Amino acid sequence: MPHERMKCALILNPRAAVFGSSRMVELVRRFSKLGPVIVTSHRDDLAAQLRTLADQGIEWLALCGGDGTFHVAVAEAMHIWGERLPRLVLLHGGTMGIVCRELGLSDPFAMLDAMEAATAQGVELATTTLPTIDVGGRVCFNFGAGMLVGFARRATETRGLGPGAVWSFAAHLAVSTLIDGPFSRDVLEPWRGGVAFDDEPPVVREVSALYASPLDQLWFFRGYSKCRTGPGQFRVMTLTGEPMEMLKQAPAFALGTHAPGASVRPARTMTITAREPFPFVADGELYQGEAGSMTITSGPGLSVAIPRLAGRERRWSVVRRALAK
Repeated sequence: MPHERMKCALILNPRAAVFGSSRMVELVRRFSKLGPVIVTSHRDDLAAQLRTLADQGIEWLALCGGDGTFHVAVAEAMHIWGERLPRLVLLHGGTMGIVCRELGLSDPFAMLDAMEAATAQGVELATTTLPTIDVGGRVCFNFGAGMLVGFARRATETRGLGPGAVWSFAAHLAVSTLIDGPFSRDVLEPWRGGVAFDDEPPVVREVSALYASPLDQLWFFRGYSKCRTGPGQFRVMTLTGEPMEMLKQAPAFALGTHAPGASVRPARTMTITAREPFPFVADGELYQGEAGSMTITSGPGLSVAIPRLAGRERRWSVVRRALAK
């Protein structure tokens, strides 16, 4: 007796950086046996395609790309489905891959294996809840200002800077800083404004980098992961100091030891105020913030598939806890 077909569809960003042509062909070939594959990198076309999928009643929405792809697609999907958002299947195809690395989903073909097994056995995929933050009405996974904007701009220009290129980026930045070159001036522009956490009074600050995220991991920075959060909280990281001083402290922060220029704390809300419009980045996408105030809070939890079959989640949770230590 044949098993019921999974009601799923794949949105594929053709600019997905980690795929060579042969891997992308293999991905499309295998997924097309499970459901329709839609290849698009245009936001207007994405919205129209998602409306069609909503009318078809899909239950699993697979997304292949990087953090920016997930950010745009989830925003459009939430606008269309609202609280009835289908469960998500995230296939790592970007460069930074912060979201997929958080969930241990670095290999998209492992997820395809699980989907094929679920279909063959007539069972559901296991899921976990992925936290988000709400940045001035935008649901996303991370927010950054200051030098993180310069970093994102450079990544956009070079079509991505993966974790393996971070130290190369830092070396280039150090050399440019020593000679006061244009690269360092562009990247290291600080963020200036007021910052208020929870019910605390606002403090006017100038920081080199301001970062907020509900995710447990940030590349190789163990100092970030060591900060514990409670329900409804997210992490806020600030970096201060002169450029060369920050670069000297980077190894200490990466190892989780004391770094005077780095601070990480939990928060339920963060309100930032600025006298002038300012750029910021959300999941790798660049935005222009307006003068005035903007509040960041915890956002809705998203139901995301993990490469296990339903009923086998316990082993997965043990692995995730081990990775977070």
